[in-house]
Amino acid sequence: MQKRNPHYGYPRTVDEAAELLISDIPVDQRTVLSKMGEQEFMQFYATVAEFIIEDFKLWTGNEALLNSCFDLVDTEDAHYDPAMIILKQVKEKLQDTDGIIIIT
Repeated sequence: MQKRNPHYGYPRTVDEAAELLISDIPVDQRTVLSKMGEQEFMQFYATVAEFIIEDFKLWTGNEALLNSCFDLVDTEDAHYDPAMIILKQVKEKLQDTDGIIIIT
């Protein structure tokens, strides 16, 4: 994953953040991520969560993205973890592509 240039702004929605992260993942690693089991996914999360929080300014000024994350949380779930929400969206998007990549 690449460090973002604040000049271009930060993602404002979970979808935008997921798309940015997907664009940073090499093509061959996208399939690996989409097929990770729960334990592997949690290890991956532990490795990249801090980067996502810092890079997207989740707790330090990017209220639009933070609110977008919270909009996707089940209200009965007391554990709000925006980095996890974004990473789950990444995995879901990768699983939806079913190995198909469109290059434009």
